[in-house]
Amino acid sequence: MNKILFATIFYVIWCFTDTTISAQCPKTLSFCSQEDVDSFPSRYRGCHVFDTLYIDFSHCVGLPKDITNLDSLSYIKYVGYLVLNSASDISDVSGLSMNKVDYMEMHMQKKWIKPMKIDTFGRLDINFPQDTVADLKLFEHIKYINGDLTFIGNALFVPPLRFNVGDDFDITVASNHRKNDLKNVMPQKPNSTIHFSFINSFNLNCELDYDLDSIYGFRMSGCDKFNLGSFKKVKYCNVLRFFSQREMGHELEDFQLEDVNSFIVANNRTLLDGSKIFPNLKNIKAFLWLEENDNLENLTFLDNCEIPTDFDFIADKALIRIENNDLLETCNSNFLCRAFKEYPDSIKVRGNFNDCNDELIFSECNPITPIVDYAENEIFIYPNPTSGRIQFNKNMGLCNLSAYNLQGKLVKVIDKIGSDVELIDLPAGIYFLDLRDNKSIKRFKLIKVD
Repeated sequence: MNKILFATIFYVIWCFTDTTISAQCPKTLSFCSQEDVDSFPSRYRGCHVFDTLYIDFSHCVGLPKDITNLDSLSYIKYVGYLVLNSASDISDVSGLSMNKVDYMEMHMQKKWIKPMKIDTFGRLDINFPQDTVADLKLFEHIKYINGDLTFIGNALFVPPLRFNVGDDFDITVASNHRKNDLKNVMPQKPNSTIHFSFINSFNLNCELDYDLDSIYGFRMSGCDKFNLGSFKKVKYCNVLRFFSQREMGHELEDFQLEDVNSFIVANNRTLLDGSKIFPNLKNIKAFLWLEENDNLENLTFLDNCEIPTDFDFIADKALIRIENNDLLETCNSNFLCRAFKEYPDSIKVRGNFNDCNDELIFSECNPITPIVDYAENEIFIYPNPTSGRIQFNKNMGLCNLSAYNLQGKLVKVIDKIGSDVELIDLPAGIYFLDLRDNKSIKRFKLIKVD
């Protein structure tokens, strides 16, 4: 009986002590010396969870910087934000064995050979040394990444990683000039919500072990000598962005892409023959930006494409931007004509070769488009679109004219209009004009441009 009572009292005291210590656990810890690391289990007994953990000598001004191993940190089970950035004599980082790290920022050293034992990440950013080549042995225990995986620097993508991902997974390869296979750092199962970013990297083979019919996003900036492989088979992409390419225009010629929400091609120096790139493109649903491309020759790839429809064109004044493309010499585009007739106030075409601009497009598409009243066919207005003055095909005598914007707000009233009307004071946009006499009201749709 006494033994049972003693054991009970001891257990209560132990639980109370452990709970008290746990309640005093700091949210943030910073390690600068080996003594800091070695004393962790005794100083913070019962502390297994931390919001932030720094093993980062930029936080150690005036303190010893002599960490050699992290073995005593094996008691930690979870860290919200972990920074490992040390130029010390750490021989390995295998002491990092948390169950999960939400966000880890690592500046890797080649001498770290023994793998970490962390298997679950929310986000993992790995900075590889630029003066030497490191591989991925350190990460062989990774099983799951919920959010982002970023490789910065000259890593060799060996051995292959084997992991699964969450619904919103982004993978970034930046400043990597080694010959690599993308499939070695891809999740085991295909995922249509993956976003890819390739920045200032070369020699990447993107032929994967499985097909990707749909992806969330694709960004390429300053890259060269890519085998785009499996990406050419993608038929749907939410956001497609090509920036600052110099040698890869021909790589876009075999893309099977059919549908895209946002299409951005900007600041490219490579040849972009619009009659060959994206031959299967059918829909651009949200917006199109073509800007600062030195060698974009034509817009043929847009001819069979539906104009954007999935947007609020009143709020989005940059729905279509085609600006400062030095070799774009023709504005005669079926796509642009259709778009201008629907929402001219959301389209900007200017600064291209041969004065390819808004006014030229209007004249090439349809210089005079009579909008006929649905009840009376004998009356029409012209020119439409107009930059200011409109005329009626007959004198309207004592009729009054009321102009309404797309929100239904009355913006202008003119009495006794005669045969022409001056609307130069109205901003660019789409308007409805009500023509009134004593007997009836006739309505016209008008496009006003600057």
